[in-house]
Amino acid sequence: MKQRTLCLIAAVVLAAVATGKAANAYDDYSGCEPCHGEFWATPYISLTDGAPFPGGLHGLHRLTMLNYDCNTCHSGGGRSPVYLNSSAGGTGFPPIGCIGCHGRAEDRADPGPPPVGDGAGLRQHHYNAGIVECAGCHTDADPLAYTPVGENVAPPYYFTPDPNHPGKPTDPCNFAGDEDVNGGSLGLDNDGDLAYDGDDPDCGAPPTTTTTTLVSTTTTVAVTTTTTIVTTSTVTTTTLPGGCTSDQDCDDGNYCNGDETCDAGTGECQPGTPRDCSGYVGSDACKLCHEAKWNDFRVSGHPHKLKPAAQAAALPLPLPEGYDWSEIAYVIGGYKWKARYIDTSGYIITDNKTTGGKTQYNLATGEWVDYHAGQVHEYDCGRCHTTGYDPAGHQDGLPGIVGTWVFPGIQCEQCHGPGGPHVADPTGVEMIVDPSAAACGNCHVRSDPATIPAAGGFIRHHEQYNEFLASPHSMLSCTSCHDPHKKAEFSITTECVDCHTDKAELKVFKGLGKKHLRAGIECKDCHMPYAAKSAVAYNKYKGDVRSHLFRITTDPAADLFNADGTLANDALPGEWVCLGCHTAVTDKFDAKGKPEKAIAWARKKTRSIHK
Repeated sequence: MKQRTLCLIAAVVLAAVATGKAANAYDDYSGCEPCHGEFWATPYISLTDGAPFPGGLHGLHRLTMLNYDCNTCHSGGGRSPVYLNSSAGGTGFPPIGCIGCHGRAEDRADPGPPPVGDGAGLRQHHYNAGIVECAGCHTDADPLAYTPVGENVAPPYYFTPDPNHPGKPTDPCNFAGDEDVNGGSLGLDNDGDLAYDGDDPDCGAPPTTTTTTLVSTTTTVAVTTTTTIVTTSTVTTTTLPGGCTSDQDCDDGNYCNGDETCDAGTGECQPGTPRDCSGYVGSDACKLCHEAKWNDFRVSGHPHKLKPAAQAAALPLPLPEGYDWSEIAYVIGGYKWKARYIDTSGYIITDNKTTGGKTQYNLATGEWVDYHAGQVHEYDCGRCHTTGYDPAGHQDGLPGIVGTWVFPGIQCEQCHGPGGPHVADPTGVEMIVDPSAAACGNCHVRSDPATIPAAGGFIRHHEQYNEFLASPHSMLSCTSCHDPHKKAEFSITTECVDCHTDKAELKVFKGLGKKHLRAGIECKDCHMPYAAKSAVAYNKYKGDVRSHLFRITTDPAADLFNADGTLANDALPGEWVCLGCHTAVTDKFDAKGKPEKAIAWARKKTRSIHK
């Protein structure tokens, strides 16, 4: 194939294609999608075998495998089109596009005999599938004359582990496990025989280490032994005398059975204490099968919304003046925006012991600010701060706490329901999976969802659902863009240009827009400015929570808020789009006593960004 061969069908599920149309080599053939499904779809469904991938293939390549290194696959400033065997080149990668992983660029250097050729396996894969359009035009060689490398030969360019792309696969055979992005047939076919990964005998047996427990008996004695099996092309089994050597050897994989232990004296496994699996079991039980999601979840904000003092004391958090940890029952937050403190009677602390007030600690600025200073404030936030909440009673017997809960913080079971029955019978009992926006809106809402509450010159925090319902995206779901298991800044599974393809072309961004792109400004910086405030306002047009209104109004008479500033409207005027960053403009006109001039400047600029 020629060096700039367009990625026809050959891209398949293989490279980050900017759009289906941009990847087409022929006007009368719609590229990869007719056989392999829509690359951008969430979830992606393969049309060849029905295998799903919930996050979409573009997200898998861009976010997981390539760590936002777009030039690995893409060419040109507009990120389009994508070519089979050339690209702009990613960090540490040669500019070889799709065949850095699929079809192997190194095949081009193999003279044979017979000749191997550029991306031989990829071409044979399609030829064997009856897709012969490539050979119809690219007459540099007959695909059948090429001998691809073996299925188990790794493409060395992209499959060598490196810190810039920690999520990329490193095993060409991609057996189920850490290297398998979704199981099934998603993977490589380097030798072009239509068999992927572990389904291809050319891969050989996957190298694994497994631990099994064998029980041999006689009429008088039972001996439990541990067998370690190292599987290669030749299976070798070694039986170790003496039974177990660690607790791990005894783990039966059933959470409900408790933690089995190894008796160091006898070398025999001892049963664990059975757990109650009739209701809530805790997030650690989920880790046994869903470790990747659990690892993401545990560093997100959800489980840290409320922490007992014993856990919070390990964090680098100061205490309100005059208090020590023996006087604290719980900490609210303390993970991203702010920390508030609950005393040992269950009330939120609103006054320090010296000056009064100053009991909310803002993490971004390291300052103490007032929170309802001088007032007695019950903690009645358990519905959205805890798991398994019941409005009756008082947690831990503390009178200031309204209600009780099973676990503090938003744990897995707050969204998925009590997990015990599922843990006891994983295949027979399904968990709740509700991807609707309303599921998130149960907590990410403030008062009436049909309004957008505001105060102090900003939209009030935990209002995303209110804004979302008023936005042009209201027909979507939060999970259309976010992975709810991850921290917000790392949770994006769909980018704006994945849907707004007309805005993805560089030609759309002339003048001001082009300057913003070169400065690294993204769509969200204008369409999702920090118009809401949780803890800190950096200036009068920049809080610390992104808006989810998305819509920008160019109406010169529009305002974000109603007359008394208690409600927000459904579109962002220019000052909220521009002046959060362009503070020099605000300062200039404020100094002249003409703040309206800065607003007029911003509203005029927003009319020309996309022109």
